[in-house]
Amino acid sequence: MDPGVSDYQVFFLGEDQRSLRIEEQEFYYDQARKRLLSQFDSIGDEATAAGQEWLDRPAPWFDPDVHDPASSYEQAYEAEIDHYLMLFNLQNQTRLSVVSGFFHEWEKNVKEWMSSEVGYWCREPAAIAAIWKLQVRATLQLLGNFGLVIPDADHIVRLDACRLVVNVYKHGAGPSLLELATKYPDYLNREFASNAESDLSLQSMAYRDLRIDDEQVEAFSDAVITFWKELPERRYASEVDEWPKWFTDICGGARGRTEIGG
Repeated sequence: MDPGVSDYQVFFLGEDQRSLRIEEQEFYYDQARKRLLSQFDSIGDEATAAGQEWLDRPAPWFDPDVHDPASSYEQAYEAEIDHYLMLFNLQNQTRLSVVSGFFHEWEKNVKEWMSSEVGYWCREPAAIAAIWKLQVRATLQLLGNFGLVIPDADHIVRLDACRLVVNVYKHGAGPSLLELATKYPDYLNREFASNAESDLSLQSMAYRDLRIDDEQVEAFSDAVITFWKELPERRYASEVDEWPKWFTDICGGARGRTEIGG
């Protein structure tokens, strides 16, 4: 790539598109919170009701002359605990599903925007294909190369954490689990976070300890919104400090470039 030959616009984000992406994310999170996440606000009360229901249920096997009435209360309490744990796990799964949904939508929207913009000045189909094949971490790196994001900005770090949370939710044990334990242990059991490197049994099972709360769901959503808010409106070739080699290899310098700005 030879941006010194003549300056040209490499990325543009119109306010209409920016506003649309922000509005979509705000709507998604708001509706998910109202229609899905709020259903778990009273799981303690629901568990108590389940225990009472078990206690009130007729027990044809119970003989007051033979059986200890206290055993019924013990079993009712166990039923209450079991019900609570199942609801707690379902709540966590629902939160993770909500986050996975909007994270994957954000990823696709980013790649669609990037490939559309690159297509104006690099006519090589391989460039578009390469963008769509990028992993999220590589996508963020490419955005950083073009000066579109600051890699250590809070919302970019949060999106990186979200990437790992979603990967662990989808794949279980694996490289993302160890990376999450190392970089963002708050989303995992503390014991696992400190022993994952050496304890293979923890590596194989601890993905079940992946936990996020409502505040973390909201923080991930806010990171997506901030991403779209903070993207520069325009980026010119002269403002790009580092052109990735794989990118210039595909686009071949100025070959295939269409000058659309100055």
